[in-house]
Amino acid sequence: FVYVYNYTPSDAIPDRKSPAEVFFGRKLRT
Repeated sequence: FVYVYNYTPSDAIPDRKSPAEVFFGRKLRT
């Protein structure tokens, strides 16, 4: 997901997190 994380602008989400981090982060932290 690192590739997508770097490819996707963090501005996409108010939390300064890219969609990839949010999508994968939820599953990884679960």
